[in-house]
Amino acid sequence: MSQGPGRLDRLLARLDVQPRPFRAFLWALMTMDLRGFHYGKATGTGANATISPLFWVVGQFLTASLLLSTFLFARVDATFFAFAGLVTAVLCLFSAVVVEFNEAALDPRDRTVVGHRPLTPRTYAAARMGNFLFYVALLGCALSVFPAVVGAFLRDAGPYFVPAYLWASLLAVLATASLVILVLTTIGADAPLESAQSVLAWTQIVLILLVFYGAQLVVRKGTSDLALFAADPPGWVGWLPPMW
Repeated sequence: MSQGPGRLDRLLARLDVQPRPFRAFLWALMTMDLRGFHYGKATGTGANATISPLFWVVGQFLTASLLLSTFLFARVDATFFAFAGLVTAVLCLFSAVVVEFNEAALDPRDRTVVGHRPLTPRTYAAARMGNFLFYVALLGCALSVFPAVVGAFLRDAGPYFVPAYLWASLLAVLATASLVILVLTTIGADAPLESAQSVLAWTQIVLILLVFYGAQLVVRKGTSDLALFAADPPGWVGWLPPMW
């Protein structure tokens, strides 16, 4: 006895999305993300590299969040610790989405690959959105796991720090990615986008260096200034979205 379509297929059908082409195209996009070399801009990785550039991006984000969490642990309170982690997540994700916008969200080369296929616009858009959410979720997890775990051991963190931080990180990541997509699709200018990609391509590496050498400088000078700043930050800090 043959089984009927699943819930996902019925939902896709209601949205006028072809279930089988959607799954096939989404799987192809995710496979290219994990195996391909089209995320090389953010890492400077060439076509002869052994490790996929996307794994390098995830590794860079894990390193940046781990260094920051380790340095701030037991030096600031839970609020400032979470604020610093969310600022790092927003900056890293913003640079990653801008640099790899064509690969993660909308690739003009898709027309030459699937343009002749029986793929409806809604199906194509749904698969592209699913691939973009996979990309954002992967990077968001890399940026959130260490701050959530390390921050839970802070003296004033409390038992709900992990779910609260993960929820705040989810909102920050989704808001950042959505804002970048809305702005870039609205302006629709290739030349400014290429210029921005060139500038932001090494943001992750620069951020890691800033955290590493900045931490050494603060430790040598003493952590009293950092503790005072974290305990009573300037008024403009409260206007930043990560503090909300």
